[in-house]
Amino acid sequence: GTVTENGSSSESKYLEISVDKSLSALPEGTKVRLYGEKYQTVTVGDYVTAKLTYSSVSRVGERATGVQLVANGYVAKTEQGSGLLSTLRNTLKENCLSLYDPYGVSGVAQALTLRERSLLSPETNEAYRNAGLSHLLAISGLHLSVLVAMLRKLLFAFRLRKQVREVIALLVILLYCFLTGFSPS
Repeated sequence: GTVTENGSSSESKYLEISVDKSLSALPEGTKVRLYGEKYQTVTVGDYVTAKLTYSSVSRVGERATGVQLVANGYVAKTEQGSGLLSTLRNTLKENCLSLYDPYGVSGVAQALTLRERSLLSPETNEAYRNAGLSHLLAISGLHLSVLVAMLRKLLFAFRLRKQVREVIALLVILLYCFLTGFSPS
């Protein structure tokens, strides 16, 4: 399947996988959350082959929106996502790492911009939750509003027609949503 999220909860690290092909006849698009080891090398958009044992059907809640199955197992093989968006996403992740790693906040920078939580420690997640700021780590309307406001100011300086500015803003929003994996928030 395709990795749709690489994150962590207060309990452990997990991968969220959208099933593309299953030997056990799971329908295409079924979401599976695989808990276990730290998956730092696996990123959103990567294709994984995994051996899984399904442990339960997850209830839809605050931390498991849209997840249908919870599984134990391991990732047998990983193929890096290909294409323009995967390349752009990986470039942005590397830039966050090189710019912010000396300050120890590269995981937070990746979570704030790309919804990539693989570098966040459970302690950091817990600190944001205790401060009431965990919503900042989820890509939301706040992020899109800031992006569109900056883009509108920039495009206004070029004296483009309003319709052209709005179409460009819409395309940038769609690109950003692709980069972040179309998170529900």
